[in-house]
Amino acid sequence: MDQYVYISGLFLILITIGGNFLAETFNCQTRELLKYNKYAKHFFLLFLIFFMITFTDTTTELSPFSKIKSSIIVWLSFLVCTKLHVFYSVSIFIILFILLGIIEFKKYYKKDEKNNKQIIDKLDNSMYVIDLVLLGVIIIGTLQYYFNLKKEKKTFKLFKFLFMIKKCK
Repeated sequence: MDQYVYISGLFLILITIGGNFLAETFNCQTRELLKYNKYAKHFFLLFLIFFMITFTDTTTELSPFSKIKSSIIVWLSFLVCTKLHVFYSVSIFIILFILLGIIEFKKYYKKDEKNNKQIIDKLDNSMYVIDLVLLGVIIIGTLQYYFNLKKEKKTFKLFKFLFMIKKCK
């Protein structure tokens, strides 16, 4: 599957959550469910990811199983990205934006691939390096957050770490 699907899916999630003002349009029971049940929130998010991947993937004819697998990968990536301090979160958002821009340039230059081979190669190399930086930021940020949280709490479980929805002060 093209990397564009993963990046655009994660980017769309971030934008959607940033536009959280739409919650009031749901009926009261749905709002209560999504407000107080963390598992319902995650299922809803997974459905949203699947829809976004299906909606944005207009170039390939992937099987529904491939789209479900991609949705789970994006959801897990998002889950890890929510366990970061603000510096890392903003850094990831900026890196994703840069990657999305590079992908758009690459799509543009591929229209005349024969004349733009060097540019496309440079974009591919840039994407590879930026992917490594993104992975490094995610790993370092998540580990730092995990160990800080583990230090604060005496009874700490990995499952709870992954699925907890932190209450803001």
